[in-house]
Amino acid sequence: MKLNAARGVTALELIVVLSVVAILAALALPSWQELSNAQRRWAVASQLSAHLALARSAAISRGRSVALSPRGQGWSGGWRVYLDSQPNGQWDTDESILAEHEGDA
Repeated sequence: MKLNAARGVTALELIVVLSVVAILAALALPSWQELSNAQRRWAVASQLSAHLALARSAAISRGRSVALSPRGQGWSGGWRVYLDSQPNGQWDTDESILAEHEGDA
């Protein structure tokens, strides 16, 4: 009768495998970050395009001036689409907001 020996991994084998996994992860991380950044840029561009279409559609259907302007000091803070009752291109607190996008800042 033959006894089966316990099968397992040695500490050296475990260290080698973990080292290979760590090296592969370190090599993949920069390209993963670039992919993530590209996806984020695409999503913001898509949202802006959708809000421009919304502004055009609302202006046509309502027969009123609709504006898209930055929130805060610049476009990086996001934007809002609103009914511009005083067609000055500036959002006033009494004007109805149709859509908003919050930016990074």
